[in-house]
Parts: sequence; structure tokens; C-alpha cells
Amino acid sequence: NRIQKERIIKIEKNKSSVMYEFDYTTSNDPPMQYGNILELQEYDDYIYFLKKEVGHIDIYRISTDGKTQQIEKLEEIPCSFFLNDAAYDVSTETVVVTTRLGEVYRYNPETDEWLEISAFSKEQIPWRIASVNGEVYYTDLQAGGIVHFSLSEPEQAELVYQNDSSLYSLSISPDGKIITVTDNTKLMYLDSTDY
Repeated sequence: NRIQKERIIKIEKNKSSVMYEFDYTTSNDPPMQYGNILELQEYDDYIYFLKKEVGHIDIYRISTDGKTQQIEKLEEIPCSFFLNDAAYDVSTETVVVTTRLGEVYRYNPETDEWLEISAFSKEQIPWRIASVNGEVYYTDLQAGGIVHFSLSEPEQAELVYQNDSSLYSLSISPDGKIITVTDNTKLMYLDSTDY
């Protein structure tokens, strides 16, 4: 299914409002049902999100004071991978991605290069990914769990939590302490100190 619009919506109490909208009604190649927004997170009173484009990923920031809001495109990162997901670690300014070929990469902004992260398993299917304060987590559909590594020691990737069923989407609290993950039936909250 092709989509016509992709929106970022703010929900407060009983009200919802559209913070930003991408309109694809005049596009020759609108995105499929999952859209092009790959990640959305709050950090230091800003909203950050990544948007997949042809051959690159754009990093956006929305600032709001309650009445007005401003959106900025911070950076355009070259990327030609066939992506499952991507995440932006604001504190380290690092982008990490999972691909349809079972790979995990990080983008080094200093060298302008993509570096492959050694897989914890040869037969992994990395799906959704999130990164906060140099700590990276992603769901692995093959293992039915969550893999963790630090950007400072990416070769130490390990399966830190395993579930009876596959885990899909995940997010991390801004302080990095709580991981929220779903198996598309229920939400689970994990403490990152002991999982």
C-alpha cells in the first residue's frame, strides 16, 4: 500500500495536533505503508527524527515552545543500504542502522564512513534499533530477543534478553535506563541495568 501523507502527531491529555507533515500526493514515488520516517525521539526538549530518502538519511529537529514550532534539517547522511531501521544518538551524533541483509552499521561523522558492527550471531535478523548515550539496542527476529552493544566497544555485541516470541519495535528512555519493547501483543519494560 502506498501512503499519501506521513505525520508526526503530538498527543497531550485529550488533544492531538500535527507537529509536522510530509505530503506525498504529488510525488511520483510515494513510500510504502511503513513510510519514510525511521525514528522519532525526544531529547533535551527537542524532537528528533530520521527520514529515509533515496541514497541518504536526513536528520531533523523540531523545537517547540508550546505556541510555535520550528523544524530544522540538521544533516544529510549518504546511505544506500536496504534499510530495516535507523536511529540517531543525539549525544554522540552517531547514526546506526539495521539492514535487510542482516547487517548492523554505524556512521562515523568524523570520517564520513559507515562501519559494520560485528554480529553477535551469524544468523541474525536485526529489525528495530535505538541508541541513547552511546548505548545501542536492537531487536533480533531470529533470536526473539534484544541485542546490546556500546559504540565505544561495538565488538562486544551480545544478546541481553530473550523472549518466547519475536520482539519487534523498541525504544529507550532519554536517560537510557528503561527499554520499551513489544511483541505486537503486549508492551514490556526492561531495566537496562539487569534486563
